[in-house]
Amino acid sequence: MSTLLEKALEKVVALPQDEQDAIASQILASIADESAWKTRFA
Repeated sequence: MSTLLEKALEKVVALPQDEQDAIASQILASIADESAWKTRFA
């Protein structure tokens, strides 16, 4: 895991559960979107 991601996750852990879930959902959606674009242009 990169140092930047570790720092980001340290900050996320300090947030309330609902905010953690919202950030996690955004991250997962972003990864899925990026994967979809790669598939389309492969």
